[in-house]
Amino acid sequence: MTMDKGLVEQLGLAVPAGLAGMMFDCDGVLLDSRDSNIMYYNLVRQYFGFPPISQADERYVHMHTGMQSLSRVLPAPYLQRLGEAMQGIDYMRDLVTHITLQKGIIDLLDWLAEMGVRLAVHTNRTTLAEDVLLKFGLKEFFDIVVTAKTHQPKPSPEGIFAILGAWGVDPEQVMFVGDSVLDEKAAAGAGVALVAYRNPELAGAIHVDDFNEFRRALGGFLE
Repeated sequence: MTMDKGLVEQLGLAVPAGLAGMMFDCDGVLLDSRDSNIMYYNLVRQYFGFPPISQADERYVHMHTGMQSLSRVLPAPYLQRLGEAMQGIDYMRDLVTHITLQKGIIDLLDWLAEMGVRLAVHTNRTTLAEDVLLKFGLKEFFDIVVTAKTHQPKPSPEGIFAILGAWGVDPEQVMFVGDSVLDEKAAAGAGVALVAYRNPELAGAIHVDDFNEFRRALGGFLE
């Protein structure tokens, strides 16, 4: 397949100072975890006798932190009994089997690492983020993993600023690959170019539907 020259030009506009680092959201970007997320909240609701979550709630839990999502899908009195429902759910045993890697992501990360581009994860997960990355052979690529347990969750730009500070680079030298409006707002708040993954509704500097295509365009930009 040929390289998209228009995408190469967009990359030049997105990171005019050159590409020093790239940040990735986890769920929906590195991993296709939508089904496992929905299953988790449905299992919790099922324990208390509630029906499955709505389509609107499915979209919400895909983007927000675990506690934000639980507060939305459970009536307040049941949150105090959450431990009861959790006793029967083992995330790594019951739900990880429903997660898959996004096509082309390993090749992209491997190539970026070879090119000397620094890599980080910025996710609204609070727990098990590093365990899941390790499970899918992704953890080795990232020198920083920012979660909602260590920093303010997106849409706050705090996590992006923390990564920029750790790397010692300017916002104009990095891109953030995300798929939700929370990613969009976090990137905008930090002055970082957003690579909108499979979401044409986002105001991304670049829109990408395929990581193999993205890697070819990056090759035309960096090599």
